[in-house]
Amino acid sequence: MLIGAILGAVIALGVYGFLFFEIKNKNNQASILQNQLDIEIRKDQRLRSIKQLLSELHVEVDTVDRYFVGADEVVDFLEELELLGNIADASVEVNSVSVSEGGEAIPYEHLRVEFHTQDRWVDLIHIVSLLETMPYGVRIERSQIERVPNSTLWQAHIIFTVLKLK
Repeated sequence: MLIGAILGAVIALGVYGFLFFEIKNKNNQASILQNQLDIEIRKDQRLRSIKQLLSELHVEVDTVDRYFVGADEVVDFLEELELLGNIADASVEVNSVSVSEGGEAIPYEHLRVEFHTQDRWVDLIHIVSLLETMPYGVRIERSQIERVPNSTLWQAHIIFTVLKLK
């Protein structure tokens, strides 16, 4: 009977040891899976956060893009310039348009526009002020305004650059 009790205790201890190590292994596996799940959840949260930021940033990018002449909107921009002349009651004659590269890493170019106008002083000043208030990054490089000899009219020769998307 003593041998039976010892044998039963050894078997119980063996089963207990086996179950202890099995539970320990399962617990380690569960912990590893929980850590992997936590990592995936954090990745998913970051991805959702980035998507939200991109959707919010899209509105801001559109706002900034409006300060540039679009890549295929040069003709529209020149028509807008002529429309400013009509608003100012001045005739606008575009003499030349050229593009200078901004570099490989820069997403914009400099659109250089040279125009001539001849009208009353008030109209010339009005067209220049309208040009400066355009919703683009306009930089006047040169402006020459002079009175037309033997006339009440003034003429202006203006060169400016505006940023244009590539």
